Amino acid sequence: MARNELIGSRGLSLYMADDLVTLTGINMRQRRVCMCNEQGLAGNMYFEISLELFQRDFSMVPTKEAEPGRDTQGESHELQTARAAKTSKTGRQKPMTVSQDLFKQLIFDTIMEARDQMSEDTANAFLDILNRYDIGSPWRKMEDGKPTSGKYFFIKMKKSVGYTHPFWKQPLLAVRMKGGFHIAGSPFKDEEVEAYNEIRIPR
Repeated sequence: MARNELIGSRGLSLYMADDLVTLTGINMRQRRVCMCNEQGLAGNMYFEISLELFQRDFSMVPTKEAEPGRDTQGESHELQTARAAKTSKTGRQKPMTVSQDLFKQLIFDTIMEARDQMSEDTANAFLDILNRYDIGSPWRKMEDGKPTSGKYFFIKMKKSVGYTHPFWKQPLLAVRMKGGFHIAGSPFKDEEVEAYNEIRIPR
């Protein structure tokens, strides 16, 4: 738990007093500590601070050395599998589907590992992108291909077949069934749907 507030170089609050902040990695040689604040005003905030700041604001003395952003003890099987795939040298593989948080963690780890090879401004720019943006699935038009049955999607209805009420303009949660979609148990044909967006459920 943080004891003080810390403002980053871009004026963003990295953490405030009483925030619960997760330690994600330690580099004792460079005296740097990597952390993630899930309570930040801008959502999940990944950042790096000096060991001195860490000791001042968290009253802790880390005892083991780790790569920045890397602490494998207690990692989920999904995270360990994704790390292994990222470092594999077996050539092009089928992309893994992972949760948004895990995707961001892998990018964050890569930035931390390569930080000595890039300018501080470049590293901070990448971290700023991670903090500011979330990742969603792309919209696909029905004529470009039919989705797989049994999965969940957001769908947009066609105005040309009468769906002009404001209710139908918002993305609607639906499950894919043979020949169409079901919204709260009511069936809708493919011909009524303009586009779909698969919902990626974290594993």
